[in-house]
Amino acid sequence: MVIIFVALFCARAFSAMDLGTLSNEELVPLLAHKNSWQRRQAQRLLSERLTATDKKVIEELVSLAGSKTGKTIPSSETRLAAVQILHASQTLPENLLDDCAEDSLPEIRSWAARVTGERHDVSEKDLFRLEKLAADTHAAVRLAVATAVRQLVSSSLIVDTDINSEVPVGKILIALIKSSADAKDPLIPFMIWMASEPLVAKNPAPGLQWLAENGADTMPLSGILTRKAMRRICDIGDTAKMDVALKFLSAVSEKNDALTIAALDGLLEGQRAKSLRPTSDTKSLLEKLFASSDAQIKERAQQLGTLWGNASATERTLALLNNPQASLDERIKAIQSAQQLKNAAARAALLKLILSDNPEPLVIEGLHALSVFGDDEIAGEIVQHWKKFTPTERRAAVDTLASRGNWIRRLLYSLEDKIISPEEIPANIARTLTASKNPNFSERAIRLLGRYRDADADKLKIIAEKKKAVLTGEPNWKHGHEIAQKTCFVCHKFYGEGEEVGPDLTGVGRSTLDALLANVIDPNQIIGKGYENVLIETKDGRAVSGRMVENSDTQIKLLAAGPVENLVAKSDIATMRVSELSVMPEGLEQMPDEDFRDLIWFILNPPQDGKLTSEKRKALIGK
Repeated sequence: MVIIFVALFCARAFSAMDLGTLSNEELVPLLAHKNSWQRRQAQRLLSERLTATDKKVIEELVSLAGSKTGKTIPSSETRLAAVQILHASQTLPENLLDDCAEDSLPEIRSWAARVTGERHDVSEKDLFRLEKLAADTHAAVRLAVATAVRQLVSSSLIVDTDINSEVPVGKILIALIKSSADAKDPLIPFMIWMASEPLVAKNPAPGLQWLAENGADTMPLSGILTRKAMRRICDIGDTAKMDVALKFLSAVSEKNDALTIAALDGLLEGQRAKSLRPTSDTKSLLEKLFASSDAQIKERAQQLGTLWGNASATERTLALLNNPQASLDERIKAIQSAQQLKNAAARAALLKLILSDNPEPLVIEGLHALSVFGDDEIAGEIVQHWKKFTPTERRAAVDTLASRGNWIRRLLYSLEDKIISPEEIPANIARTLTASKNPNFSERAIRLLGRYRDADADKLKIIAEKKKAVLTGEPNWKHGHEIAQKTCFVCHKFYGEGEEVGPDLTGVGRSTLDALLANVIDPNQIIGKGYENVLIETKDGRAVSGRMVENSDTQIKLLAAGPVENLVAKSDIATMRVSELSVMPEGLEQMPDEDFRDLIWFILNPPQDGKLTSEKRKALIGK
């Protein structure tokens, strides 16, 4: 095998040397060679060596690209190679791009748009070419146009750098929106937004004016762009631009309900962490929205009015929060709006909610919402009514109590007084308490909850012991599924079931028993990029942690087990650091051996993976 590899390597090396000795004219025919390696090497060499003085070779490449070579019509791959060589060597004739833009093959038309963008040329001819291609019937061509526009207004496809907001790309974007209005392709709306975003951020008025006048005729794409534009305006944090957004909302509210809902959704998304009120009066607009015949508009207007401090909206929100006749979804949204108020009325309404006989999801949402309020009365009420909470509600209550230093003290007192049981403290909270920088907290937590070790050599011993337990007795897959629902699925997805706090277990971390045990028992051994535990302390003393899933100009979103979503305005952050520990807690190995065995076998070989044959079992356990 080694001899064969060396022979192939040498043969390829000699071939490369042979190609290198060929002239540019001799390389051109190789672009149509049946061997792909020969084609790629010829393209590379021509791209590196071709200059404006090689007029004959340029003419041949132009003929290849334009499919004007006589009897033999080159393949689209060969034609594209010719275009790419001319572009890379900066010898591409202007008229060739116009010919490519008229070509019958969509891949050639796509490259006409792509090259136009990569050259960063904003001549009238180039802009007209892109405008024409923007109306193309083929999705790939329109995608290339959107990408090209993004390159013209920003030198980067990913971040806003070297913004050129003066480039007249408005007609191109309008053509793209009209030709892609059905938004069936999931990528094109995103790229149209990416092309528009720098312009919206710089000056949102022209784009919003067009959407107000034409958005109803280009739905649903205009709705997607409207929501993103309003969200982006909120992220900028400029109240003058918020006034522009308010004017737009007022205009579309008289024309189209779907656009109005999209605008409201964008404004709500952008202000969930912290409200940004326009400088102009909002009362008349909100009253008009409150009177809408569309229930969705009324609901969203009430949420927005609450964020903006509208008295009637606030009153309705607090009333809705404790209204048993309202739907669960309506009441949860009311809780989220009340959380933003941070006033005595909101606190009282939330306390009433968690202490009354309400559905579990409402109580959990209310407990999490109370974490933004800082007074000791809240912690006292939670502890005093501990016995009324369900086990799931108690987990949320512990999360809330552990979010502030003065509440942690009450939590530890409650553990010492045996009001709260150590078994009710989730592993991640216990680990945080025992590792607290406050020695009084850490010492008491260690005494009450035990010491939570950092990853070290002792883990190997634990893994070996648990492996024996897993291989002892017959597993119960049904029981394992029930345990997974309580432990794993609060953070992980598995064959579509569960949450997205941690990685999807369907395809990672369970190739063998040893790999799965290492990931479960020693989660800090390898922490995947993007799954680090981020710790934030706010200026008012609140502490939150979780995986960072959003980092915008104005807010941070953390996702923790549950799932629990925490939105924190950047202006409210005192400190933020990335922990060396994983979001995934340690301690699962502390469950009874029988439960642990059933859980591990369910994750290792669930019903979806097929029957556990003897051969598969041997492969999984490494025998």
